[in-house]
Amino acid sequence: MMDRTASSAGGEAVPQPPGYPRLPEGRLLSAGGIQLFCRDSGSAPGCRRPVVLLHGLTSTADLCWFAVMPRLADRHRCLALDLPGHGSSPPLVPCSVAQVADLVGEVIGSELREPAIVVGFSMGGMIAQELWRRHRGLVAGLVLCSTAAELRPDRFTGRWAVQPSRRLAVSLAGRAPASLRAPLGDRARAAAVARSARTGDASELQRWARGQLERNDPIGVAAASVALRRHDARTWLSDIDVPVATVTTTRDTVVDVARQRALTRALEPVASLEVDADHGAFVEDPERWAPAVVDAVHAVDLSRDQPPARTSPGGR
Repeated sequence: MMDRTASSAGGEAVPQPPGYPRLPEGRLLSAGGIQLFCRDSGSAPGCRRPVVLLHGLTSTADLCWFAVMPRLADRHRCLALDLPGHGSSPPLVPCSVAQVADLVGEVIGSELREPAIVVGFSMGGMIAQELWRRHRGLVAGLVLCSTAAELRPDRFTGRWAVQPSRRLAVSLAGRAPASLRAPLGDRARAAAVARSARTGDASELQRWARGQLERNDPIGVAAASVALRRHDARTWLSDIDVPVATVTTTRDTVVDVARQRALTRALEPVASLEVDADHGAFVEDPERWAPAVVDAVHAVDLSRDQPPARTSPGGR
């Protein structure tokens, strides 16, 4: 029988996605004083631009990219990172989008040593935006999936994540003794897994996906959620001067579709793809979502050979 596990950073067995090609072995990368877990496909013969894959909030590199990475690996070297507090990477508490972007930039600089096409889903898309802003020489292009320039709630009552008291609570939880933090984390993790199980055990793939959720550090995820609510790229988004493609999930109940389309309008992308799916398309409908992401990467990659003429509202 084929071994369907791989070792995580902590040495425990991490199940491979059932029914899909085996993901490459993982390894630890040092960045910013912490170690990030990474899947590295290695370089293919005649490899084009490398690709860095950044997952969304509560997801993992495996969960978000299991159907994408094998489709890209024949043309690109792919690095898929577990971001802080997710999967096998330790939490960063408190954290900011800028801090995580700096960590990703350090990985690109030390591991790839050339600019990469950065693919970001949801939270990962916001980190990708900030990465371009802070480390432009490391970004050859962007693919922004199911994401927006900002996620601040329109109503004051919904802005709990940006309130100072909430930020303080997350910070204190992150510094709590292990004896206190463990039960808090267990409760938050159990709640997340319970939410994902509402549709029942419909498939082996969905059961594997819930196992991925259990790998996250709940306090680290909460810190990342706070950071996302403070991110706002609207004033500089149109300044992005590398090829960009967008993938919009048109039935998204997490990132408002209007905000996704507003991001697309601001960017003048070389390709704009739409997938008729909800936010969890990467696991709910991977055979529709993954090809769209791959097409977007290829559009950005090919545009590097023939850069399109682009202008900004300022005439740049």
